[in-house]
Amino acid sequence: MGAALYYGKSRRGDFGRTVFHQIGNWAVGLFIFGFLVLGINNWGHGGGMVSGALCWALLGYREKFDQNTLHHWLPAFRCWR
Repeated sequence: MGAALYYGKSRRGDFGRTVFHQIGNWAVGLFIFGFLVLGINNWGHGGGMVSGALCWALLGYREKFDQNTLHHWLPAFRCWR
C-alpha cells in the first residue's frame, strides 16, 4: 500500500492523482478499523506502509510514458463497476 501511494504521488497527472486518492482512502479506512478492533497493531501496518514507500523510492522507478488520452479518461470510469 505504501508503494502504491508513492507511485500515485510520483506519477502525477489524473491517473496518478486517482491512484493516490483511492489507495489513501483505503489506508485511512484501514487505520480507523485498526483502532476500532482490538488486537490489530497499527504500528506494524504503519511500518509496513513506510517500508513499502521506502522500497519503491530506493528502487528508482521512473514512468517511461507520459500521460496520454487514455490515462486522462480512466479516472472518469472508476465508478463504473
